[in-house]
Amino acid sequence: MFKRNTFSSCAGIVATLVLGTAFSTTLFAAGGAQIRRAGIGTASGGGITSPAQSFVNSYRAYPPSCLVGGLPLGKSSLDPNAQTVAVTLEDFDTTTGGGIAETDSVSIWRVACSGGGAATVLELDRPAAFNGSTVQYPQFPIIDIPGSNSTLIIPRIAQEPNTLFEDTVEGTFFYSNTVYVLEYYNPAYPTNPKGAATSSTINYNQAFTLNITNQNGGLPLVINVPAYVPPTTPLMPISGYMSTNWSNPNQSGEGIVLQVYDNGDQATRTLSFAWFTYDDQNLPFWLYGQASFAIGATSVTAQTAYFKGGTFAYAGNVVFPVPDTIWGNVTFTFPDCAQMNIAFNGDASAVNGPKGNSTATFARVADVDGLICQ
Repeated sequence: MFKRNTFSSCAGIVATLVLGTAFSTTLFAAGGAQIRRAGIGTASGGGITSPAQSFVNSYRAYPPSCLVGGLPLGKSSLDPNAQTVAVTLEDFDTTTGGGIAETDSVSIWRVACSGGGAATVLELDRPAAFNGSTVQYPQFPIIDIPGSNSTLIIPRIAQEPNTLFEDTVEGTFFYSNTVYVLEYYNPAYPTNPKGAATSSTINYNQAFTLNITNQNGGLPLVINVPAYVPPTTPLMPISGYMSTNWSNPNQSGEGIVLQVYDNGDQATRTLSFAWFTYDDQNLPFWLYGQASFAIGATSVTAQTAYFKGGTFAYAGNVVFPVPDTIWGNVTFTFPDCAQMNIAFNGDASAVNGPKGNSTATFARVADVDGLICQ
């Protein structure tokens, strides 16, 4: 009997399956988007050193699968509990050398994540007439959160999600509308500011008060942020964290190898999968499909095909590419990181293959390269 990890050895198969005519893809073509590799350098022998391993941030403020598409500038309307208020900030004017007041707006809202959690984001917007101006520009305000016993908690405020140390220092200039995410500081890092926010001092999903103070002094703008209320039926945005092997807990030997790729345009991704199942004679049968989708989508429907006419290990005398036949469609959704729900409608009865119109739930076999989905 096959165990659940039967499919851990099949991950490389998907790259081969894209050879079908209807499913040709440029994912592996030369000249595509470049991959930036951190930690690569010249070795002493003149070669290239291997990149350092990446590990999950143990002190993160939200699940690692959240905000994989970047921070959502101008998207506060997606949260019904978002708050947007006017704030006066100190500006620097290069023509006069002095400071003037500028009325901007500050928005704070939550971005839904898996497991009922959220990321808390803050956006500073300048007046349209000054947005992007490098002649007159405001200073980043003082931002803190009142804690217990009259203490102040200092959030780590980053312009990029899922970072380890990035922070925005009060008094620095910004020229354009900018969105930030509230993060935690590393509790073991010795140079943290006094009152640094950690998971033990503040839970951004709970209700808290945010103070925003102009660099020129005066009373702070006080925003009371309500507790986060997750959607009643949340689905996870589909991203590379879903790339792994999935097994059918009700039938050994059946599983899906699924990959999610970035298309390099910062707007779309491609989902591809190979479904290893059985035909009417209880013999192994596989299906393949792929589809592109917008970053942030929680559901993807992929046209699916099966292939016939090939030979084992390419014995020759075979048409290339191997002909494919459209089987139907498979729709993927992910209620959490451990489960993958599919809805399918297809028919391969012409070759005694699988057919049906139904749903199924598959279970994650393992995480890939330490990229823990939460």
